[in-house]
Amino acid sequence: GPSDAAMRRTVLYGDAWHPIRIRMDWFRDTGIPRLKEIAEEMGRPMPDLCPRIRLRLTDSPLPDGQRIAGEGSLDQVHRDLAELEGLGCAYVLLDTYCDDPEAIRHGEASWTMLATMAEKVLDLGNRTVR
Repeated sequence: GPSDAAMRRTVLYGDAWHPIRIRMDWFRDTGIPRLKEIAEEMGRPMPDLCPRIRLRLTDSPLPDGQRIAGEGSLDQVHRDLAELEGLGCAYVLLDTYCDDPEAIRHGEASWTMLATMAEKVLDLGNRTVR
């Protein structure tokens, strides 16, 4: 999680930090630097970065101000994933449900989103973003 307590537990007991529903600006400018600071304070190695993002593709772009990573147009989500890769994330979990009862009831939409990502954004063979 994003709290100091969660980051401390990650640094002390875990190998990876798994924050959910992040905003890219927060993750880049606040979350990662704070995690590094905590790791240095505790004399521990920096954990891997493995965020979980809500995958929700929209037909038109969403305003970037408070947009959650993984939500928006295909281009916005592509930029999010490319930035996460550039920040050194070991893995990114693409959550197509993320507390959405409608998505759970209509799983075919999740498969369609994942297929779109595999076809247009992800290079699965190389485990990277195109």
